[in-house]
Amino acid sequence: MKKRITSLSELAQHLGLSRSTVSLALSGKGTISAATRARVREAAERYGYRPNPLLSAAGRPKIDRSSGREDPERRLIGGTPVAYLFRHLEGKKIGLAPEILRLAEPFGIRVTNFDLGEQPCHELGKTLYNRGFEGIILGPVSGPMDDFPLDRFSVVRMGARAPRAGIFDDFDMISGAPFQGVLESWRRARERGYRRIGLGPVRHTHETIYDDLARRGAALVMLEETDDEDRIPPCPAVLKDREGYRAWMREHRPEAVIGFNDEYARQLLEDGWRIPEDVAWVSLHATPGYYIQSSGFREHQGRVFEAAVRRVAELIRGKGKGRLPGGGATIRMTDEWIEGRTLPEKAGSASTALDGEE
Repeated sequence: MKKRITSLSELAQHLGLSRSTVSLALSGKGTISAATRARVREAAERYGYRPNPLLSAAGRPKIDRSSGREDPERRLIGGTPVAYLFRHLEGKKIGLAPEILRLAEPFGIRVTNFDLGEQPCHELGKTLYNRGFEGIILGPVSGPMDDFPLDRFSVVRMGARAPRAGIFDDFDMISGAPFQGVLESWRRARERGYRRIGLGPVRHTHETIYDDLARRGAALVMLEETDDEDRIPPCPAVLKDREGYRAWMREHRPEAVIGFNDEYARQLLEDGWRIPEDVAWVSLHATPGYYIQSSGFREHQGRVFEAAVRRVAELIRGKGKGRLPGGGATIRMTDEWIEGRTLPEKAGSASTALDGEE
């Protein structure tokens, strides 16, 4: 049985290299040759060496020797290292902002952004493992992950749609609550006097996605609880089918629309609809500061991130690595309702409570 190597110095001595060379080779930093990097990583793999994440993450503030004062820009934050993985979408950076990342600190976790598009996925996975990263939080990812060694980490995903059906279904997911969000939007519209309320679009694509099924389920509840003359079927168009959305609006002319996001309100404005004079609007993904100032739900990224960090911390403590038997759990987060200008009390109609409510 081969001996297990547990320290960087021991690994360096075994290879006949300096500690700094071995450290740089494992971290993916520096100008180490590809051959040396591969040799070091192969030895670390063979002898079971991996940095202690608490030791590798625990840094001290750097001191500006000319003034003797701490340099806050060079502070290293202690904590178990976790990677937030994302990929460029349409040329946009979609990593988490520093103020969001700092929310992980109270959980003893230090999260760092990594763009999957900047190097081969399998190489990034090896680098993270060799640098002592214990967990992965999956953000928006487009396309396959090219043999990224997810089974070496505790993994949680933040509601990002998998690039291929089922590829991430075995991992715990932190996500919004689309069923509750639709019904709460509908309830508020009803309370303000609206009866002909349309929902749409409700589908991202023609593929089956859980959140789309949840929205369609909520649409069935809406129809069952609405009088025959006021029923409006949900918009059958998928998100990118703008013409289908327009045709649905022209055919049914709802009093209020529960829409997927504020871009669909902008389309109504471009088509000549006045909001809220011609049609009231509720956004399931309202954007604060957007010029129409929607009423609706705002996805609170910080709350979703905190829930993801809490869950990945639990998995790390329980050594919950690899794919979970029978699939992962889904933890639903209720988004935050914000009052805008697009869902006023309906003119000429006294608001009434829902049937069965006091």
